[in-house]
Amino acid sequence: MYLVGLGMSTKEELQEKYEAFEALLQHKQKEYERLSEFQKEQLDSINGDDLDKSDTMESPTENLMREVRVEGSNLDKLKEQIEFLEQYKSFQNRDTVGPATLVKTNIGNLLVAVPEQEFKAGSKNYTAISTRSPVYEKLEGKKAGEAVNVNGQSIQIQSVV
Repeated sequence: MYLVGLGMSTKEELQEKYEAFEALLQHKQKEYERLSEFQKEQLDSINGDDLDKSDTMESPTENLMREVRVEGSNLDKLKEQIEFLEQYKSFQNRDTVGPATLVKTNIGNLLVAVPEQEFKAGSKNYTAISTRSPVYEKLEGKKAGEAVNVNGQSIQIQSVV
């Protein structure tokens, strides 16, 4: 991580941003492992003899196979999110809200990366938002000290890293 020549508070802020990204990556990796194991267990339990191609009602096996397909889609999304987080290498300080920024607000700490409702890094709580979220659309390009209104709620930007 490149931190040479920065003021102390900036170094600390960049370190916090790095730790938040690492915590989010680890959280997504654990979630991926958990879903992968669940899907493997489900696939291992499928009994091909239980498939009834003439019945309009789903057998338990057919229902299980449908669930595995849904979980497979979730696994694909998680894999994409993990790849994004693994490829993120630039921990430069930013002045405006954009992709890969840490935004401290009056409603909490927002990490612009991949969506995640709430996670912890150290003793701090974060919410991760994607660049497709309505909150991000309002915050994009804004600086510390500015405010936006999202669904009737005022969000005051305290800092952008």
